[in-house]
Amino acid sequence: MVDQKSIGSWNMNVTGWPSVGCAALAQAVGELVPRSVHHKITVESLNGDRWKPKKDFVLNRLVSSRLQLAAGTAVILDETVMNEGNLNDSGCRSFQTIDLLVREQRLACDFMSYDVPLPLELTCLMVSKGRSLVKPVDVEMPLEPKAPVREQYTIPSPGLLDAARFFLAVLTRSPRPIKMDQQMMERVPADFTDARSADPTLPQELCHVWLSLARAFCLTHGCDDLTPERWEAVRGLERQRLARCKARQN
Repeated sequence: MVDQKSIGSWNMNVTGWPSVGCAALAQAVGELVPRSVHHKITVESLNGDRWKPKKDFVLNRLVSSRLQLAAGTAVILDETVMNEGNLNDSGCRSFQTIDLLVREQRLACDFMSYDVPLPLELTCLMVSKGRSLVKPVDVEMPLEPKAPVREQYTIPSPGLLDAARFFLAVLTRSPRPIKMDQQMMERVPADFTDARSADPTLPQELCHVWLSLARAFCLTHGCDDLTPERWEAVRGLERQRLARCKARQN
Protein backbone atom coordinates (compact mmCIF):
# COMPACT_ATOMS: atom_id res chain seq x y z
CA MET A 1 0.00 0.00 0.00
CA VAL A 2 1.27 3.50 -0.94
CA ASP A 3 -0.74 6.43 0.47
CA GLN A 4 -3.53 3.92 1.19
CA LYS A 5 -3.61 2.91 -2.48
CA SER A 6 -2.86 -0.65 -3.55
CA ILE A 7 0.10 -0.76 -5.93
CA GLY A 8 1.29 -3.74 -7.95
CA SER A 9 -1.67 -6.01 -7.22
CA TRP A 10 -4.75 -6.93 -9.19
CA ASN A 11 -7.97 -8.84 -8.70
CA MET A 12 -9.06 -11.61 -11.05
CA ASN A 13 -12.41 -12.97 -12.16
CA VAL A 14 -12.36 -16.53 -13.53
CA THR A 15 -15.48 -16.80 -15.71
CA GLY A 16 -17.13 -19.69 -17.49
CA TRP A 17 -16.75 -21.96 -14.47
CA PRO A 18 -18.69 -25.23 -14.90
CA SER A 19 -21.57 -26.24 -12.67
CA VAL A 20 -19.40 -28.50 -10.47
CA GLY A 21 -18.60 -25.65 -8.08
CA CYS A 22 -15.17 -24.43 -7.07
CA ALA A 23 -14.59 -26.23 -3.77
CA ALA A 24 -11.74 -28.21 -5.34
CA LEU A 25 -10.11 -25.00 -6.58
CA ALA A 26 -10.38 -23.44 -3.12
CA GLN A 27 -8.82 -26.54 -1.56
CA ALA A 28 -5.99 -26.47 -4.09
CA VAL A 29 -5.27 -22.80 -3.35
CA GLY A 30 -5.27 -23.61 0.35
CA GLU A 31 -2.53 -26.18 -0.21
CA LEU A 32 -0.25 -23.55 -1.73
CA VAL A 33 -0.62 -20.46 0.46
CA PRO A 34 -0.37 -19.99 4.25
CA ARG A 35 -3.85 -18.49 4.59
CA SER A 36 -6.93 -18.79 2.41
CA VAL A 37 -10.70 -18.59 2.80
CA HIS A 38 -13.55 -19.74 0.57
CA HIS A 39 -16.69 -17.61 0.78
CA LYS A 40 -19.84 -18.65 -1.06
CA ILE A 41 -21.77 -15.66 -2.33
CA THR A 42 -25.52 -16.25 -2.17
CA VAL A 43 -28.58 -14.11 -1.52
CA GLU A 44 -28.90 -15.74 1.91
CA SER A 45 -25.26 -15.16 2.88
CA LEU A 46 -25.37 -11.52 1.77
CA ASN A 47 -28.63 -10.86 3.60
CA GLY A 48 -27.86 -12.80 6.76
CA ASP A 49 -24.10 -12.85 7.40
CA ARG A 50 -21.87 -10.08 8.74
CA TRP A 51 -19.39 -9.09 6.01
CA LYS A 52 -17.89 -6.01 7.62
CA PRO A 53 -16.75 -5.44 11.20
CA LYS A 54 -19.02 -3.47 13.47
CA LYS A 55 -18.00 -1.23 16.34
CA ASP A 56 -19.39 -2.29 19.73
CA PHE A 57 -19.36 0.98 21.67
CA VAL A 58 -20.42 -0.75 24.90
CA LEU A 59 -17.43 -3.12 24.98
CA ASN A 60 -15.26 -0.70 22.95
CA ARG A 61 -14.19 -3.30 20.38
CA LEU A 62 -14.82 -4.37 16.81
CA VAL A 63 -17.15 -7.31 16.27
CA SER A 64 -15.42 -9.51 13.71
CA SER A 65 -16.80 -10.27 10.26
CA ARG A 66 -16.21 -12.60 7.32
CA LEU A 67 -13.80 -10.23 5.60
CA GLN A 68 -11.78 -9.23 8.67
CA LEU A 69 -8.74 -11.25 7.61
CA ALA A 70 -5.00 -11.23 8.07
CA ALA A 71 -2.90 -9.46 5.45
CA GLY A 72 -1.80 -11.78 2.67
CA THR A 73 -4.87 -14.02 2.84
CA ALA A 74 -6.10 -15.45 -0.46
CA VAL A 75 -9.87 -14.89 -0.69
CA ILE A 76 -11.90 -17.05 -3.08
CA LEU A 77 -15.31 -15.46 -3.65
CA ASP A 78 -17.52 -18.22 -5.07
CA GLU A 79 -20.32 -16.76 -7.18
CA THR A 80 -21.06 -20.08 -8.91
CA VAL A 81 -23.68 -20.82 -6.23
CA MET A 82 -25.40 -17.43 -6.50
CA ASN A 83 -29.15 -17.95 -6.55
CA GLU A 84 -32.15 -15.84 -7.47
CA GLY A 85 -33.73 -13.66 -4.84
CA ASN A 86 -33.96 -10.15 -3.47
CA LEU A 87 -31.29 -8.43 -1.43
CA ASN A 88 -32.54 -6.58 1.60
CA ASP A 89 -30.86 -3.43 2.93
CA SER A 90 -28.30 -5.49 4.84
CA GLY A 91 -27.57 -7.57 1.73
CA CYS A 92 -26.95 -4.46 -0.37
CA ARG A 93 -24.51 -3.13 2.23
CA SER A 94 -22.79 -6.51 2.34
CA PHE A 95 -22.27 -6.48 -1.41
CA GLN A 96 -20.96 -2.91 -1.26
CA THR A 97 -18.44 -4.09 1.35
CA ILE A 98 -17.25 -6.91 -0.93
CA ASP A 99 -17.10 -4.55 -3.90
CA LEU A 100 -14.97 -2.01 -1.99
CA LEU A 101 -12.56 -4.69 -0.78
CA VAL A 102 -12.08 -6.27 -4.20
CA ARG A 103 -11.67 -3.06 -6.20
CA GLU A 104 -9.88 -0.80 -3.69
CA GLN A 105 -8.33 -3.19 -1.15
CA ARG A 106 -10.16 -1.44 1.68
CA LEU A 107 -12.46 -2.98 4.28
CA ALA A 108 -15.39 -0.88 5.47
CA CYS A 109 -15.87 -0.92 9.25
CA ASP A 110 -19.34 -0.05 10.56
CA PHE A 111 -19.19 2.73 13.17
CA MET A 112 -22.98 2.99 13.41
CA SER A 113 -23.62 6.34 11.69
CA TYR A 114 -20.69 6.09 9.26
CA ASP A 115 -18.18 3.64 7.78
CA VAL A 116 -14.42 3.81 8.23
CA PRO A 117 -12.53 2.17 5.31
CA LEU A 118 -9.28 0.53 6.40
CA PRO A 119 -6.55 -0.62 3.97
CA LEU A 120 -6.27 -4.39 3.84
CA GLU A 121 -3.89 -6.31 1.58
CA LEU A 122 -5.68 -9.43 0.34
CA THR A 123 -5.58 -11.46 -2.86
CA CYS A 124 -9.10 -11.60 -4.27
CA LEU A 125 -10.22 -14.23 -6.78
CA MET A 126 -13.82 -14.20 -7.99
CA VAL A 127 -15.09 -17.42 -9.58
CA SER A 128 -18.32 -17.23 -11.56
CA LYS A 129 -20.26 -18.83 -14.40
CA GLY A 130 -20.83 -15.50 -16.12
CA ARG A 131 -19.14 -12.23 -15.32
CA SER A 132 -18.66 -11.33 -11.67
CA LEU A 133 -21.16 -9.16 -9.85
CA VAL A 134 -18.19 -6.96 -8.97
CA LYS A 135 -17.46 -4.61 -11.87
CA PRO A 136 -15.07 -3.64 -13.20
CA VAL A 137 -12.36 -6.18 -12.40
CA ASP A 138 -8.68 -5.87 -13.24
CA VAL A 139 -8.33 -9.21 -15.02
CA GLU A 140 -11.15 -11.34 -16.44
CA MET A 141 -10.03 -14.85 -17.36
CA PRO A 142 -12.62 -16.81 -19.36
CA LEU A 143 -12.08 -20.55 -19.13
CA GLU A 144 -11.97 -22.79 -22.17
CA PRO A 145 -11.65 -26.27 -20.60
CA LYS A 146 -10.50 -29.00 -22.95
CA ALA A 147 -11.57 -31.78 -20.59
CA PRO A 148 -14.26 -32.19 -17.89
CA VAL A 149 -13.44 -30.34 -14.66
CA ARG A 150 -13.12 -32.65 -11.67
CA GLU A 151 -15.36 -32.10 -8.69
CA GLN A 152 -12.84 -33.62 -6.28
CA TYR A 153 -9.41 -32.23 -5.50
CA THR A 154 -6.58 -34.66 -6.24
CA ILE A 155 -3.70 -34.17 -3.83
CA PRO A 156 -0.36 -34.10 -5.68
CA SER A 157 2.78 -35.70 -4.33
CA PRO A 158 4.36 -33.96 -1.29
CA GLY A 159 7.46 -33.20 -3.33
CA LEU A 160 5.52 -31.20 -5.91
CA LEU A 161 3.63 -29.30 -3.21
CA ASP A 162 6.80 -28.47 -1.34
CA ALA A 163 8.45 -27.24 -4.53
CA ALA A 164 5.46 -25.05 -5.42
CA ARG A 165 5.28 -23.62 -1.89
CA PHE A 166 9.01 -22.87 -1.88
CA PHE A 167 8.74 -21.20 -5.27
CA LEU A 168 5.88 -18.95 -4.10
CA ALA A 169 7.75 -18.16 -0.88
CA VAL A 170 10.84 -17.03 -2.79
CA LEU A 171 8.74 -14.71 -4.96
CA THR A 172 6.67 -13.20 -2.17
CA ARG A 173 9.31 -12.95 0.55
CA SER A 174 11.80 -11.08 -1.62
CA PRO A 175 9.77 -8.46 -3.49
CA ARG A 176 11.76 -6.66 -6.15
CA PRO A 177 10.76 -3.87 -8.52
CA ILE A 178 10.80 -4.47 -12.23
CA LYS A 179 13.76 -3.02 -14.15
CA MET A 180 13.42 -1.41 -17.57
CA ASP A 181 15.94 0.30 -19.78
CA GLN A 182 15.11 3.48 -21.70
CA GLN A 183 13.98 1.49 -24.74
CA MET A 184 11.44 -0.49 -22.74
CA MET A 185 10.26 2.60 -20.84
CA GLU A 186 9.33 4.12 -24.19
CA ARG A 187 7.96 0.93 -25.74
CA VAL A 188 5.48 -0.02 -22.98
CA PRO A 189 3.30 3.14 -23.18
CA ALA A 190 3.60 3.16 -26.97
CA ASP A 191 2.38 -0.44 -27.22
CA PHE A 192 -0.50 0.30 -24.88
CA THR A 193 -1.46 3.36 -26.89
CA ASP A 194 -1.51 1.23 -30.05
CA ALA A 195 -3.65 -1.38 -28.27
CA ARG A 196 -6.19 1.26 -27.21
CA SER A 197 -6.24 2.71 -30.70
CA ALA A 198 -7.20 -0.72 -32.03
CA ASP A 199 -9.72 -1.28 -29.22
CA PRO A 200 -10.96 1.93 -27.52
CA THR A 201 -12.91 -0.12 -24.96
CA LEU A 202 -9.69 -1.04 -23.14
CA PRO A 203 -9.57 0.90 -19.86
CA GLN A 204 -6.62 3.15 -19.09
CA GLU A 205 -6.01 1.25 -15.84
CA LEU A 206 -5.13 -1.85 -17.86
CA CYS A 207 -1.66 -0.43 -18.49
CA HIS A 208 -0.88 -0.69 -14.76
CA VAL A 209 -2.18 -4.25 -14.77
CA TRP A 210 0.06 -5.11 -17.71
CA LEU A 211 3.08 -3.79 -15.82
CA SER A 212 2.13 -5.90 -12.79
CA LEU A 213 1.68 -8.95 -15.00
CA ALA A 214 5.03 -8.26 -16.67
CA ARG A 215 6.72 -8.03 -13.29
CA ALA A 216 5.15 -11.32 -12.19
CA PHE A 217 6.15 -12.95 -15.49
CA CYS A 218 9.77 -11.85 -15.05
CA LEU A 219 9.96 -12.98 -11.43
CA THR A 220 8.60 -16.43 -12.30
CA HIS A 221 11.51 -16.74 -14.71
CA GLY A 222 14.01 -15.84 -11.99
CA CYS A 223 14.81 -12.30 -13.12
CA ASP A 224 13.62 -8.74 -12.68
CA ASP A 225 14.61 -7.24 -16.04
CA LEU A 226 11.82 -6.64 -18.55
CA THR A 227 13.32 -7.47 -21.91
CA PRO A 228 11.57 -7.02 -25.29
CA GLU A 229 11.16 -10.81 -25.54
CA ARG A 230 9.46 -11.10 -22.14
CA TRP A 231 7.27 -8.08 -22.82
CA GLU A 232 6.15 -9.57 -26.11
CA ALA A 233 5.38 -12.85 -24.37
CA VAL A 234 3.14 -11.02 -21.87
CA ARG A 235 1.43 -9.13 -24.70
CA GLY A 236 0.81 -12.40 -26.53
CA LEU A 237 -0.89 -13.88 -23.47
CA GLU A 238 -2.96 -10.74 -23.06
CA ARG A 239 -4.07 -10.82 -26.69
CA GLN A 240 -5.37 -14.36 -26.17
CA ARG A 241 -7.14 -13.40 -22.95
CA LEU A 242 -8.76 -10.29 -24.43
CA ALA A 243 -9.90 -12.29 -27.46
CA ARG A 244 -11.63 -14.74 -25.10
CA CYS A 245 -13.31 -11.84 -23.30
CA LYS A 246 -14.56 -10.44 -26.60
CA ALA A 247 -15.86 -13.83 -27.69
CA ARG A 248 -17.84 -14.22 -24.44
CA GLN A 249 -19.39 -10.78 -24.85
CA ASN A 250 -20.53 -11.66 -28.36
